[in-house]
Amino acid sequence: MRYFLIAGLFRLAACLPLRILHGLGALAGWLVYRLSPGYARRLRENIAAAWQGHPDTETRELLRANIAETGKGAAELAWVWQRPLADVVGKVRTCAGFEHLEAARRQGRG
Repeated sequence: MRYFLIAGLFRLAACLPLRILHGLGALAGWLVYRLSPGYARRLRENIAAAWQGHPDTETRELLRANIAETGKGAAELAWVWQRPLADVVGKVRTCAGFEHLEAARRQGRG
């Protein structure tokens, strides 16, 4: 029963425009951050460790962006997995480093 509910919500989410999913995802990212003290602490520690030497204002800005973008990425999975490949590829604006993937595939390590 629970599987069918989750699958139905997933399919329903895939019908929403990507812009709405991103808004909902950003909200979800903030909810998870606020409701999970352990996750929030680890995220702050990891960003502080990776961003040493940068001003606190930049570190806080990166933290805020990371919280929202993580939620957006999770929310758009339904859209990406349920759409035809041509629709998904058509939404890609930039792709950095794709040549490394192609080189690995040519070498049989794709």
